[in-house]
Amino acid sequence: CSAFASLVPGLEGITLDADLPAMDAPPILTHVNVFITLDTLVDNLVSVNFDVYNPLDAPLTISFSQSDSGVNGETYAHFDQGFSGFVVPPKGTANSGTFGNVLLPQGAIASLAIIPLGYLDIQSVSTVQVGDGGYTIPWFHVNNDHVTTAYSLNILGISASDTGALEGLASSVSASLSGELTTAV
Repeated sequence: CSAFASLVPGLEGITLDADLPAMDAPPILTHVNVFITLDTLVDNLVSVNFDVYNPLDAPLTISFSQSDSGVNGETYAHFDQGFSGFVVPPKGTANSGTFGNVLLPQGAIASLAIIPLGYLDIQSVSTVQVGDGGYTIPWFHVNNDHVTTAYSLNILGISASDTGALEGLASSVSASLSGELTTAV
């Protein structure tokens, strides 16, 4: 029951004021590592891990994340990943731990062309809890452009994480494929 026939007149008198000053902090997603294997060329799946910076004065616990990553508006990687024990300390950085089944929707060969760029634009949503036993944000959006990305390649027991070597390989494969596609057409 209410003293008002309609709650509208009563609610019209309520005002809420909030202030959320901008944070002068580095990006939340600070670094990505991508691991490419021989299987990647067949199944279009890679393994990744990433670093998260927490600009808050309370710990952040990340229990789930869904992400699309790419360049120039084109998605090159997608994942949905649950986490257990992924806590980013206040004003600190933590790594997600390496996980697999990250899909390359463009295919592995086409995705090699972005390796020389050394970055990804990332759009993600995560379930995070702010503080120990604190408030859970079920769909926390984080979009970071130009996140530094390192690629490691392990094919037939030959490992390469040297950016120059990977750039050369990616450029060779891309040029070779362009030539094959041109010749085939």
